[in-house]
Amino acid sequence: MFARDDVMINIVIGAGIGGLSTGSITRKDGKYLVTALAVEAEPAIAQAHRLNHPHIPIVEMRIQNTKQTLELMDRYVPKRFWKKAWVHASNSCKQASTANLALRNLQKAVEDTAWMIKVMERMKPALWTLENVPVLFPYFERKYPTARVFEMNRHCELAQSRRRMILSSHRLHMPERTEPPMTVRALFGKAKGWLPSKKYYTRNSFYSVRDVDHPMYCVTGGNMYMGTERVGDFGKQHNLTVGERAQLQGFGKMPVWPAQLSDSTRKDLVAQCIPPPFAA
Repeated sequence: MFARDDVMINIVIGAGIGGLSTGSITRKDGKYLVTALAVEAEPAIAQAHRLNHPHIPIVEMRIQNTKQTLELMDRYVPKRFWKKAWVHASNSCKQASTANLALRNLQKAVEDTAWMIKVMERMKPALWTLENVPVLFPYFERKYPTARVFEMNRHCELAQSRRRMILSSHRLHMPERTEPPMTVRALFGKAKGWLPSKKYYTRNSFYSVRDVDHPMYCVTGGNMYMGTERVGDFGKQHNLTVGERAQLQGFGKMPVWPAQLSDSTRKDLVAQCIPPPFAA
């Protein structure tokens, strides 16, 4: 199958629960995009990916050794086909995240990201891409054909303000929407029974507040609230559910979860995804 001219191979490193796999276009311009391998370090997360994408082979492995990584790639996609593959990496952002101040190590995050890029470059694929948090951008600016922080809701229908650094071996053309960004009211207003004449508010875990006629703050696994008429009235009943966070991330179908995963873990995993509409 890999030898067919109408097939482009996809390999995903740091697959999570499968935001990229959910959103990726499977056919465009006469070519089929076939995800031949997904790699995820955490067993429970890999299980969630398997439940949501049973057709995609997934391997539980922590990517930290070049030789072992390349051997794994060759096992699932023979080396002779790497030249027609799109390899994507969403390496861990924990070392760089502002939500992880206690254990934050920005220099280690930069080194890990640079190493991941070198591994993908060793493969010499048709295209490689990497996604991570914007705080890493100054360390990679102008180093690759695409090195940019994308406002994701400017490029797809997404009811949240989400910024991510995208690096790529090629210059990427990402068309911008002509419509204003989707708002929280547009996504949830009807289901919540919000009256058009009334103002309702949202709040993130940093206690920032805006009304529902704007996009939501960037989805995280922390406390996020919506739906009160007064800023001081936020309570547990207003805290976004896993399903609501998935909707804000652009999932049309709710993810399926392994039973052992807690509610807070599910929120974290949804927050870590590439929004499927952005991947499309």
